[in-house]
Parts: sequence; C-alpha cells; structure tokens
Amino acid sequence: MKVRTTICALFILLAIIKAEEVAITGVIQDTTNAPIKKAAVTLLNLRNAVLAEESTNRKGEFTIKDIEPDYYYLLVKYEGQVPGEKETYRIKLNPGSMKKNKSLDLQLMLPIEKNTVLVYSFAGTGPITDHDPVLNLNPPALETSPEHIAVSWEDIQHAASYVLFENGAEIQRDSVNRYERDVPSGKEFCYEVQALDDFGFSGLRTGMICNSAPTQKPRDIQVKVAKNTLTLTWSVVHGAESYNIYRDGERVGAGIDTTSFTDPGLEYNRDYIYAVAAMDSLEKESKKSIEIKGTTHEFVPAPILSSVKDETELVLIWNEVELAKSFNIYRDDEFVVNVQSTSFSETRPPGEKHCYVAKAVDQYNEESDPSNTHCAKVEIKAPTGVTADGGVNTIYLNWNAVVGAVSYNVYQAPKEDSLVYFQNVNIPHIAIDPLPYGEEFCYAISGVDPDGDRSEYSQVRCTTVLTAPDFSIHKFALIEPSGNGYVDPREKGKLQFAVHNSGQSPAHSVELTLSPLDTTGEVFVATTVVIDTLIPDKIEFAEFDIEAALTVETAERSYELTMTCNEGIILEEPYKATIETKEAKPAKLIIADFAISNDFGTHYIPESEEVLITIRLQNIGEGNTEYAVVDIPDSATFSTPGFAGSITTPGIAPGDYFDVEIPLMSKEQSFIIDFQVTDYLDVTTSQKLELDLLKHYLHPEDMTTLSVGADSVDLAQDTDSAIDVDSNIPFGRKNPQGMAIILSTEHYEDGNYPRLEYADRDGITMREYFQSAFGLSDYQLLPSKPWQMEGGPTLNDLINTFDPHQGDLRRRIVNSKKYSGVEEIDILIYYRGLGEWIEGEPYLVPKDAKFTRDVTKFSLDRFVKDLSILSVLSSIQSVTLFLDITFTNPKEAAGSLWEFPEVNEKICILSASSKGESSQLYPLKKHSLFLYSLLKGLSSGDEDGDAVVELGELTDFVYKSVPQELRGIPNTSRQNPALYGLDLKRTILNLR
Repeated sequence: MKVRTTICALFILLAIIKAEEVAITGVIQDTTNAPIKKAAVTLLNLRNAVLAEESTNRKGEFTIKDIEPDYYYLLVKYEGQVPGEKETYRIKLNPGSMKKNKSLDLQLMLPIEKNTVLVYSFAGTGPITDHDPVLNLNPPALETSPEHIAVSWEDIQHAASYVLFENGAEIQRDSVNRYERDVPSGKEFCYEVQALDDFGFSGLRTGMICNSAPTQKPRDIQVKVAKNTLTLTWSVVHGAESYNIYRDGERVGAGIDTTSFTDPGLEYNRDYIYAVAAMDSLEKESKKSIEIKGTTHEFVPAPILSSVKDETELVLIWNEVELAKSFNIYRDDEFVVNVQSTSFSETRPPGEKHCYVAKAVDQYNEESDPSNTHCAKVEIKAPTGVTADGGVNTIYLNWNAVVGAVSYNVYQAPKEDSLVYFQNVNIPHIAIDPLPYGEEFCYAISGVDPDGDRSEYSQVRCTTVLTAPDFSIHKFALIEPSGNGYVDPREKGKLQFAVHNSGQSPAHSVELTLSPLDTTGEVFVATTVVIDTLIPDKIEFAEFDIEAALTVETAERSYELTMTCNEGIILEEPYKATIETKEAKPAKLIIADFAISNDFGTHYIPESEEVLITIRLQNIGEGNTEYAVVDIPDSATFSTPGFAGSITTPGIAPGDYFDVEIPLMSKEQSFIIDFQVTDYLDVTTSQKLELDLLKHYLHPEDMTTLSVGADSVDLAQDTDSAIDVDSNIPFGRKNPQGMAIILSTEHYEDGNYPRLEYADRDGITMREYFQSAFGLSDYQLLPSKPWQMEGGPTLNDLINTFDPHQGDLRRRIVNSKKYSGVEEIDILIYYRGLGEWIEGEPYLVPKDAKFTRDVTKFSLDRFVKDLSILSVLSSIQSVTLFLDITFTNPKEAAGSLWEFPEVNEKICILSASSKGESSQLYPLKKHSLFLYSLLKGLSSGDEDGDAVVELGELTDFVYKSVPQELRGIPNTSRQNPALYGLDLKRTILNLR
C-alpha cells in the first residue's frame, strides 16, 4: 500500500515539473458590478508564503504571469465600506491534470457570501462554493467488540484537522484520524468525517457508516437434571434482550427472555453439550458462552394401578417398578402419602368416589410419569328399616337413611320376584298417591350414590290403602226457637242432619245440598252446607238455616238431601226430610198514645211555632207485622214542615211499639189530625187526634202502651193527671247573671252498675226549670244542647269541666265577663247519678267508669275542692251545688271519718241524703224523691210570698218534704237531706 502511494506521488510531481507555465488574470467587482480599484492581490503557496503581488487597475483588473500550475491561495485586500478598514478574502486554486492545465481568467465579485468559499481549478472548473475537493475523504472504517466501538479514516496531506460526527452530532475536532469508546450494546451508532485546512476550507462530509457493539457472552452456565429434562441457568447479560440456546451445536431455543431454559423430552441416560448466546435489541448475537455438559437420568417407568373390593376400605395395588425407591399416592390430584410397598388402603365414606394416581420415586427423589388414573369407592349398603303404611289414597314408605346415598330409587313389586322402577327421591320417605281405595301394593328401595350407582334392593314391604268414605244420615231434627215443633211466621230455625262416615278415609269439602220438593216461596231454606272434613267413624252435624215468611200458611213441607265430596263419593240414596209450618196470627196497629215537645223543653203547642208530635204506633194484635205506613193527609188547619206526608216503620211484634216524630205547626186554636195507619197486609185504619194551642200535653217519656188484645183506645189526654212538678213549671224573667250545669246518668257502660231509673228524666226536667223558671238561655247552660254530653258525663268530661285552672267552666266564666260584660255570676249545679264509697271516701261514678278500677271514678272530695279553688274568681258571686247521689254501697260509709272539706263561703251544698244514706226513687212521680221535693219547693216553697225563693226557704221545704213523701213509698230506707254552707239568705229563684 505504501509503495503504491509513493509511486502516485512521484508521478504527480513529475507531471507538475513538466507542466507548462500559465497566467492568472481577472476582474474584481463589488456587488453593484463596479470595479474595485487598487485591491492588493497576493499569490500564496499552501504554507502561506508570498509568491507574487499585484494590484487592480481602475477597471479592477489584475494579472499574475509565469506561474506553474499548483496549489495556491489568492489573497485579495481592498478598502471596504468602512473607511480605514481593509477587507480580506481568500480564494483557493487547485491544479488540474498536466494536459488540462491552462491560464485562469477569474471574475471575482466581492464580498463573498457568508458560509461560502471560492475554489477554482487550472483545469478551468469553478468556482466551487461549498467545499474544497482536495479535502474530500473516503468513508471511515468501524471496528466493534463487546460493548466497544472504534472509528478510523484516511489521513490526507492537505488536511490540518478532522471533524467526527456521531449520529449527526459533532463529537471530536482533532488532527488524529481515529476515535474509540465504550458503548451500550443493542444501540446503533452512525459516523461521518469532514477534513479542514487552516484557512476555513473544508471537504464534504463522508457517507454515514453505522454499526452497533455486541453484548458480552453469557457466563456462569449451570445445568440441573430432572429425569429426562435438563434445565440451564446463567447470569444476566447487560444489554441482552433475549438468549439463543445451542445443544450439540444446533440452536434449540431462540428469543428466550429469561435466564433459564428447560429442555424436556430428552433421551434417558445420555450426555448433551449446551452453549448460550445473548441477543441485543438489534438482534445482534454475542459470542457463545463456554460449553457445558448435562446428563439425563435413567428411565423409571410408571406403575400400573388397580384396586381390590372391600366393604369398608379402598384398597389400591400396583406392580413392582425397577429403580423405584418408593411410591407417591395422589387422590383427586392431591398428594396423600408416600409408601414403600406396592399397595395402599384407606377408609372412605360409602358411595364417595375418588380417583387415584401412583408415581414411582427414584434415587434422585424424582417422580415417574403418573400411573393410569384408577377410580374406586366403597359401595353403599341396601336401605334397612323399610315400613309401609296405608293412608287415604296413599301409601307412606319410610326407611333408615343410608350413609353415602344422595337419593333413593323406589320400586313397585307387582309380582313376586319382579321390581319395576317407580320414582327417585332425595329423602328417606315418600307418600305415593293417588292410589285406589282398599287395594294392596308392594315396594322395595335401593340407595343411589353421587355417581348414580345404586345399592342392593331392600326387603319388599306391602300394605293396603284405606277404604273409601261411606256416607249415611243417622238423624234429622228441626231446631226452632219457639219449641212447638213448627216453623212459625218470621221464625228462624235450622234443619239439622247428623252425617256419618263409616269408611276408613276422610272426605273433604263435603257438600250437602237441600232441595225443596214443593215450589212455595213462603219458606226460605239454605240450599248448601259444606263440611270441610268428614273424619271416619265420626258424626258431624250439618245445619241448614230456615225461615218462614210472615204470610206463611199451615202446611207440611218436604226436602231432599244429597251429598258429594272432593273424592267423588256421594250419598247412595237421597235423604227425605219433612217439616210443618204454622200460619201467622194477624197484627192490629193503633196509635196508643202521643206527646208534644219543643226546643224550650215545654209540652204545649205555641201559635205558629214548630213543635214535635210523637205518636206511639203499637201492635196490639197477636201477629207480627213486617212494617207499618203512617200517612197524614194535607190539611188547611196545620202543617208538617219538612215532612213528606208518609213514613214507613220497621216490623213491629205483638205488644211492641214504634215512636214516630213529626214536625207540627198551626195557627188554629183547635185542629184535628187524621192519621192513616196501614199494616203489611194493606189493612188501613184511621185515627183522629184533636189538639189545642197552649194546652199542656205529655212528655214523650210519659207515653203509655196498651195490652195485646185491647178493644179500643181514647187518645184524649187528661192534663190534670200529669205529674205536678212537670206541668206546673213557673215562668221567670231572663237572668243574664246565671249559669247552670246539669249532669245526669241513667245508663252505665259497665254492666256491673245498675240502671239509675228516671235519671235522664230528672236531668231533662231540671233543664226545663233552668230555662223556664230561672230564665237561662242555652249558652248559659252546660251542656248547651241536650245532645251534648249525651248519656251523662265521662271521667274526662268531669275533669275537663271542673278543672279550676283550665276547665270549661272557668273558661265560660272568664268569657262572660270579657265578652258579655257580666261582672257577677251565680252558678247552679245539679248532679244526678250513682256514687260509691271507696276506702271510707265518696266517689262519683262517671258514665264510662270500670266497676273494678277505682281510678276511673271521680272523687267527691276533689270535686268540692276544685269548686272552692274556682270560686276565688271575683266574677263568681255564688256557687250552689245540688247533689242527688244514689250510692251503690251506702253502708260502707259507716265508721268513715270523711266530711265535706272546708270551702269558700261562696259555696253552698244541698245534698239529697246524709252520710250513710242514699238518694231514692219516687216511682209515682217518675223522679228521684230529692228532685221531686226540690222542684216542688221551687214552685211552691216561697213561704213569705215575696216571689223570691231563698236557700233557707228551699232547704226547709226539702227537709220537710223528703221524710213526709218517703212514708208513702214502699221498700224505702231512711233519707235525710243535708245542707253544707251558711248563706241561707242566698236567692235561688227570683220570680218577680
């Protein structure tokens, strides 16, 4: 190579020596094409030595003569645009071949553009503006080794330095022509070189040469042996993406991304040689590792597995295996035990199937291939304790549960030594239905394990189904309330049939149907009765409701009974039943009595004011009537506001009555009402009633009745025979300063308390006195309306009324002063009801009191004390309390120390009786004895004739009247009224 280079240099030198001389001429201009004058033009060799100097003329021309073609620099200096500063530019001149060299005629335009050079050749080429061809290089050479790379290139004569580029970036600028460094494997590196001289001229970049450094070869190779499988492992190689495996010189694994490799399925008892090479990310393979040898083990065959039947255990056996030191047993893929022998047994639940595998274990503790999979189980036993019981269309089979059985097969045995599959069940019992009544059936059972394999059969068991129901009627009876053996008009009874089931099976939803054998509509009979279950050998009673119409006739009536049930059994022959009916006796409707009432509590008819006439419609005949119609023909002498002229009543039994209220108004002093009464048989009777205005008539509670069979009735009322205190109520003037409370109870919710007769009447009459005699309006009464606090006060009513702080009475008193301007109020209270002594203290019995619960009763002591607290109100002038108490146990007061508590001087109490006594009835006057005397005293107790009844006058009258009247009442006991209070001059009633 050195010889060739020397020869070429000598050849070029000889050519230059022999070259002809040439001249360099040219014109230098600026960018406006104007000549640059007096520019210094110097010819330099490559060592920058001056060879010739010239300057341009006024036309910018210059000439350098008699030079040999060679490598030169042409240096141009001239006065630049800035005065006093020279601009210098260097142009490169290169020789051509000897035959092609010729003189140069240059056309130079200065200044030269930035990043541009001017290179000319004596061969006539140029200018070249981007490089100097003399400085062009051949591509560099690359050398690689593990994780290392080296770059080298030619060293040329004209180059002063070289620039090396790595992946496009400059990494070295030096005069040496070599570069090397460590690099990561798996990454490509590309290089270019460019030559430079000392004056800014450069050659072109070489072409790009690329390569990468391989990784280190794998190290620490190891081999592990498992039967005929060899496993290689090695250390991680930096930069390796995968590995290639070579066995006996051939690649057997490629792209392995771990540091291990398993080579299975090799020949047993043979040597193998392995090597490993690393692959980087550019798939460049490293050198192979050192070789390593691996030897496979000798072959140990798998055992052949089978089993032996046993009633309680699973017994496995297998053959002897050469080279086997022991055997591993697996059950259902899980290791069980290692044994030295060729058999294995274990106890398992019957019917539980398991699959086993045996593996031989050699001297290296390596397992052979698995044996054949052998599945076995302990067979389940035949069911025991089988019983068969006959039922209704059913046979019940029961047996003992079998260990290991998940279900059971039931077999029917229609013949001896013959079984037919019937059904599979999951529990150790079954009810087989439906089966025909009275037939025998036989069955056997087998257990079924989880795999569907069955056990041996149980013993056959036989039984008979119960016989069918058998209906019969043992007895028939007519049940009717009168007990006369007949169905009377409007009488409700029952037709009772005693039904018997003589079969072994019950009958369900037994439907009995009763059909009449005649077509009369006068008797109504239920047609169907259903007995839910008719138990064998038991009598059930079926009762059909029967009712005769009011118009039923006397006759014999027959019915036919049939029976069916869900099981399809019927009564073999219909059962015939016969009864008799009796016709009704006729009714007789009359108006037995009448009464007059109005909103004022009086019993007369004012002119042109509406009142209520109450007529008592009574049946005095011997028969019932289903209804009655009362008609009032139109009349010019009276009117019935809001009344349609006709009213229909419910049915009325013999002796019973029905009261009818009719609004009435008249202007006539006397007038007649013609009542038309029609019964259900359309029989109409007329009764005329003559009435007068302002005449006193009966109170509705005073109306009377007639006896059944009475011939006639006279509706004229003798007012002289009326109760005196009810009819002789004095009239007083309006009293805005009064307030009255009426509390009366006749009927109690707890049936243990007796009815307090006349109590309602007492309250009504007292109300009439407060309105008429005392001149009080409804708003001055409590309750304000008769229908309020109906039936008497409850415990809450008493508490809410007399609460001295928030009660209704206090609220009314305050409102009277606030809204009506009433400064002083006189309060009158009348209480009529039962009382009870409890542990030596008296209690009032409210309407809703419980006989056995004392907390439901109202303490008289509390009642009086609440009034005393309330009386401190300045607007209360007086409180007068009339206590008309009938004690249920007056003797319990004996020995009691209780007395009325001290009260405010405004309060006076007039009690119907003293302690240990009780208020009693006055049947003749239909009032309590105390109230009758009290009312009598109000109407005639004014002893001094001043038309003012004072408390002292009233008390004296009552004190005298009660004992006097008591003597004429049979079966009475002592009763002495008592006054508690000192204000005897208190005005009770002012009739002035």
